[in-house]
Amino acid sequence: MMRLFHSCLQVVLCCFLSCIPVTGQGIDRTNRLNFNTGTSQVKPMEPRMPNFGGNSTNTGHKFIRLSNGSSEQDPFASVTKTTACGTTYVLEDGHMAMIYSRSDYYSYTCDNTFKAAGDSSLLIMECPNFRLRFTCYFESLKISAGGKEHEYCGKDEVPRISSKEISLYYKRVLMGFNGGYNCLMIAKGPSVQPMNALTEPRCGVTLNTKASLNEHRIVGGTNAKMRHPWMVHLKMTVGKYNYEYRCGGTLVTNKHIVSAAHCFYGYDIRTVDVALGKNDLSVANEQGSVWRRTSTYKVHESYDDSLLLHDIAIVTIPEPVTYSDLILPICLPPADLKIQGGEESVAIGWGATSYGGQEALVLQEVNLTVQSNSQCQSDWRKKFGDLYFEIFDSQLCTKNAGKDTCSGDSGGPLLYKVNGTWTLIGITSFGYRCADPDVGGVYTRVSKYINWIKTNTQ
Repeated sequence: MMRLFHSCLQVVLCCFLSCIPVTGQGIDRTNRLNFNTGTSQVKPMEPRMPNFGGNSTNTGHKFIRLSNGSSEQDPFASVTKTTACGTTYVLEDGHMAMIYSRSDYYSYTCDNTFKAAGDSSLLIMECPNFRLRFTCYFESLKISAGGKEHEYCGKDEVPRISSKEISLYYKRVLMGFNGGYNCLMIAKGPSVQPMNALTEPRCGVTLNTKASLNEHRIVGGTNAKMRHPWMVHLKMTVGKYNYEYRCGGTLVTNKHIVSAAHCFYGYDIRTVDVALGKNDLSVANEQGSVWRRTSTYKVHESYDDSLLLHDIAIVTIPEPVTYSDLILPICLPPADLKIQGGEESVAIGWGATSYGGQEALVLQEVNLTVQSNSQCQSDWRKKFGDLYFEIFDSQLCTKNAGKDTCSGDSGGPLLYKVNGTWTLIGITSFGYRCADPDVGGVYTRVSKYINWIKTNTQ
């Protein structure tokens, strides 16, 4: 059990001694491709359509506007198979196009463009089956969206792409067996948040997100009611005896994770195992999750281990991750964000569910009320009779009866909605025991470190 002393105070690091208590049941395991009504209503795609007779690429471009034949019962009633090449398709809201390569003996090329009809509509594209042959020289699919173009081949994973207009160019040099692709193109209205996987997705949003604030006013926390695609599980392996301990972190770019400095300072860390897209730690190969191993991390240069000041660090993984529904970055707050006290926030993590208890296997979330720094400081001074204890401007506190972060949650996020998007306002730092009735938990105030984060995530 690790303990730190702040003046004469016994201060407990959340990395080892803080938690999110939980009594709730049930997990929201939202499937991929769940756009409100979801594509589960769409029938399975037909087999690839053979076209014996050589290259069928059309000359010139046709302009096709799909008729609005959908009904309230079946929003994807209008499904079009894009068998023609050299064609521009305009999809009305709620309509879907299926794109697939031919399965025949011939080499060929095919280009198509897809546009969303409405001013506020977006196209969302996913390729559930993508296995091209060999290298991009033999078979490839080029996708252009948002002013960017990427080429995919072999066993590449094509990310979800969202844009007003998406263009595809497919080429095949060898005969079309044992290769090919199937993709879905869906037009959706303004309820879908824009995410362009070819550039940078919008942070702090996910298609699975539903409001969690003010939903669960119970003692302790609950199993997370929504997937938090920015949540990261960190496992540190220390020294020659391979001692292990765990912290949380938050994804801010496709290569960088923000966590707490005290999770790394003073340890002979050999490796850091990074798990993204996780919800249930008991499932090793959880669908959509990604594991990375690194030894690259940076602790804030001014970190004070006695005062727990500047308790922030950045972990860098060697290869960027591909964004998906389950892996997305969090928004960083503006440097001038004012969080004074009374705001409703959410903490998440796999920490212990009670003081001295077992760490959770399923991701937990808890609603916490931000406490003013002055009141937080007053509570800590009163608790321990220390008139010199100070809560600094670079820190913030939360306090709720029976609710708190705890052991194993250190480095994890404290979230707050800014203009409708989840924003990282705090990093779990320290507290006294867990959910102590007299004092609240203390977090690193992220808005004070925006320039430092940006400098170290170039």
